Amino acid sequence: MENILIPLGVCVVLPVLVVWLVTRAKINSDNRRAEVLLKAIEAGNPVDAEQLAMAFSKSKKITTPLERNNNRLTCGSIFSGIGLVLIVIGIIMWFQPMCPAGFPTVFTVLGGISAAIGAGCLITWNVTRKQL
Repeated sequence: MENILIPLGVCVVLPVLVVWLVTRAKINSDNRRAEVLLKAIEAGNPVDAEQLAMAFSKSKKITTPLERNNNRLTCGSIFSGIGLVLIVIGIIMWFQPMCPAGFPTVFTVLGGISAAIGAGCLITWNVTRKQL
């Protein structure tokens, strides 16, 4: 019986509880913000539209176009670096006699995908850098 209950609890109950707790916390924070806003309106205080939008926005951090562009540069550099490292590892593994047959191909393909994502981010960074 324990062989069934432990995996069932870990694979089913635990994820459901985590989703429920996160959803409950988000609903509670939204309700508190709405309650504060309603009290401010009832008291006759003026409500700024920007503060209202910030209070109910999905993301807590507001980024400027320059910050977003710098994030593209960071993302592009990281993905390109990881891609190049994976490609080099795949090429090195290709010439190893003890290496299983599929490993070099997997590393090379994953490295190529990562390098392509990084190159796309770097191209986007370069184009938007000129526009800013």
